[in-house]
Amino acid sequence: MLCRRVCLLPVLVLLFLFLTSNAIGQHSRYEPEDWEYIPGMATTTSASEGPDGIYFSTFNGLLYFDYYAQSLDHLPEINVGLPSHHLYHVYHDASTNALWVVYDDGIASRLSTDDTWHQVPFRSLPDYFQGRSVLRVGGSFDGIWIDTDGVYTLLNSFTGEFIRRDITGPDSPVDWNTSRAAFLEPPDLLGWITTGEWSTNIREFLGPGYLSAIPTFVFQDRDNRFWYGTDLGTLFRGDLHTRHLEDFQAGIAPKPVITLFLDGDRVWFADNAFRREGIRHTSKTGYFLSAWDEGVSSWRYYSGLSSEAIRDVRVNAMLRVGRQLWLATMDGIVLLETRTENWGFIGSKAGLRDRAVWDIERHGDEIFAATVHGVDRISPATHQVIPDDSLSISPVAEVYALLSTGQVLYAGTADGIYTYQNDRPIYWRRVSNLPATSLWHDNGDMFVVANNYIYHSGPNDRDFTLYTLQLSNGTKILEIKGYRSYIWLATSRGAILYDRRTRSLFKFGRSEGLPSDVVYAVEPEADWVWFLTSDGVVRFNWGVYFD
Repeated sequence: MLCRRVCLLPVLVLLFLFLTSNAIGQHSRYEPEDWEYIPGMATTTSASEGPDGIYFSTFNGLLYFDYYAQSLDHLPEINVGLPSHHLYHVYHDASTNALWVVYDDGIASRLSTDDTWHQVPFRSLPDYFQGRSVLRVGGSFDGIWIDTDGVYTLLNSFTGEFIRRDITGPDSPVDWNTSRAAFLEPPDLLGWITTGEWSTNIREFLGPGYLSAIPTFVFQDRDNRFWYGTDLGTLFRGDLHTRHLEDFQAGIAPKPVITLFLDGDRVWFADNAFRREGIRHTSKTGYFLSAWDEGVSSWRYYSGLSSEAIRDVRVNAMLRVGRQLWLATMDGIVLLETRTENWGFIGSKAGLRDRAVWDIERHGDEIFAATVHGVDRISPATHQVIPDDSLSISPVAEVYALLSTGQVLYAGTADGIYTYQNDRPIYWRRVSNLPATSLWHDNGDMFVVANNYIYHSGPNDRDFTLYTLQLSNGTKILEIKGYRSYIWLATSRGAILYDRRTRSLFKFGRSEGLPSDVVYAVEPEADWVWFLTSDGVVRFNWGVYFD
């Protein structure tokens, strides 16, 4: 999708090696520019205006709204090296052109001429206090002021060193940031027109997907426009003249992500809390699907309240069929017409054997859907299940995964591995009793995950044999994927890369650049490999290091 060492556009690019404090000081043989972190939307906590835009602190780093470009981005130059991305405050100091942030364990600052953030841990201050007790941050000619529940601490604007403490009030006027603690809702903003109707409360005009949004602060910029921060990470801007609100977002929604689909220049992100944590109940409010289009450098977001056809927002798998995106959910298959953004639904009335669809795969001219009661064959033209009694006989147990190799369709089930070939009297045939949960095929070689082990079957083998890989004790294999001679494993203790030619094994964890050692899924391409982790999505330019 991208050539080597070519970065994503600014909204996507954060050099992930320095994303967290754990990564600082660790050694890796990989270059920082070969890691790209794709941030997620998170609660906005404060705002501060700079000369050409507005800085917003969030629970996932800093956002910047550029007045000239009229765009909201995660800028790598201000996010790289942050001691934490869980930020409570941001303040831009006009006298030094420096940024100040408050995080869980301290305060950090960065001059525009610096390449790194200077940290001031709370424990180094005379009075130890936590980030949540900081009400606001501001600046004056005297220095940087920290308001802690009405008690003020003064820091040097250039070094961050302590100057004075326990002050009852600043001696001179202070330019304060706008934060969650300073939340207000101007009465003259109530009653703005949205979608042709009057509103009396901000929550009423947030629209589908925003009904659960909670405003966290209101900020007035230099053009007298008002900005609402929300707990969902969406920023709303409006003015008193047009009486209209527009929304701005940057990053993945929701977070974390367990399902990724590469669709040409577009990348789709979705989640399923049931697969991650066994959570059965889910809310349809807020975004459940997001897409980044690299061709036009823009995000698209889709709400669970956009259509009655969206029965469930827990997505297990995605598939492109013509202009439609098919989403396998815990309650049927949801269809999105990507041009018109019309929604459709395939459920029990269309003939699905079960509401929960665990996987979908295209095989030949038909779509196959895996459920707990077998595999359904669906016509892409009619969206109806094709009646076929042979499909109800086997697989007879829960189907975990489907994989089409072009000629043969494989189904990994609790009852074993089955193959489907429509040119035989009996379509489904069990080829192994292994309860395979993940499958990968390469030129006749089949690799499966079963009982937390890897098994292999070659072109001339009659059965699967154990494929020995030295994994640490307690490692749970969540998915197997591959590319050419390489095998990728997503595990509970990082990602594993195995070179079948040299029999070399490489581990990718936090010390190499991942945001978390819990990797739900891995998706390799020619140059880049995607990692879906419990703390975010990152991709790595592995083509630079592996042939």
